[in-house]
Amino acid sequence: MANTMSWEVVLKRPQYNATLKKALKWSQLSIQLSPNNSYYLNTLAQLHYLNGDKQKATEVQQKAIDIYKECNECIQEA
Repeated sequence: MANTMSWEVVLKRPQYNATLKKALKWSQLSIQLSPNNSYYLNTLAQLHYLNGDKQKATEVQQKAIDIYKECNECIQEA
C-alpha cells in the first residue's frame, strides 16, 4: 500500500516538497518491509530523482536493476 501511494506521487510529479518528502517516507517503509523488491526500489529511486538527489537515485536504481536481474536468472535456471 505504501509503495502504491508513493508511485502515485511519482506519476503526478507534484511541485510540493512536502508531498515528495511524505512519499519518500512511505517508499522507505515499503523497502523496510520488503528490502529486495526491485519494484519498490525503483519507486524510491524515482522519488530521489524528483527530490533532486540524482546520485542517490542512481545508486538505488542500480540496486533495483541488480536485484531484478538476479531474480530473472533464478527463474530461468529453474
